[in-house]
Amino acid sequence: MENYLGLVMMLYFGVELLLLVGASCLAGMRPEPGRTVLAASVGAVYTAACLLPGAAALGSLPGRAVQLLAVSLIAYGCSRDTLRRGVLYLLLSMALGGFAMGLGGGMVKWLLAAAGIFALCLLAFQGCAGKRYIGVELSRGGNTVSLNALVDSGNMLKDPVTGEQVLVVGAEAANKLTGLTPAQLSQPLQTVVSAAVPGLRLIPYRAVGKATGMLLGMKIEDARVGRRRCGTVVAFAPEGLEDRGFQALIGGIV
Repeated sequence: MENYLGLVMMLYFGVELLLLVGASCLAGMRPEPGRTVLAASVGAVYTAACLLPGAAALGSLPGRAVQLLAVSLIAYGCSRDTLRRGVLYLLLSMALGGFAMGLGGGMVKWLLAAAGIFALCLLAFQGCAGKRYIGVELSRGGNTVSLNALVDSGNMLKDPVTGEQVLVVGAEAANKLTGLTPAQLSQPLQTVVSAAVPGLRLIPYRAVGKATGMLLGMKIEDARVGRRRCGTVVAFAPEGLEDRGFQALIGGIV
């Protein structure tokens, strides 16, 4: 029995991992390896526990709903994107059930079905206008934000003082890092003059169909862009970027 449960956990760990990463791909998000592995482990343990004598309640609809919610929160955190990726994870789980039943059941066939669904997710993701995303982590004053940044080759925004490439983040991330409100971000000159936050600077920009403007910005020394950890200049957009499927925007040279 112990060997059988161990095999079940191994196989369903692979199944959960493929589904969680597939949901992130469909959402255009970069999965966090540590959180994803932990969530897949919880899902695998839950599946094995459902096979124990007297544990039929775990496999009921309420039990399954709690498991899906817990796995989603562990893998994706608690943010605006959690619901979207959680729903995609749920839909992929349902699709997996139908796919596996069509193959005739069996643990190995569940894994093969999950691999097939994952491959379809990757194909769908690759077709999304060739978009590329990169994980970003910014820390300041004891506050840390983890963001999914869209790599835009047409974004040539640079700091006029240092010539460094500028990372653009939305109002929500700006508030967490600096305490600045959207109203303050929309009036960059007045905010700099008032010295509301030390280290603020003005970064000029030009957008298609819009006259040249200014963004508030600052150098964040404790930053990670992809796997590279170094300081980076960050500009704060007065509006949010979350509705576009990402939380930050960076140039094509990363």
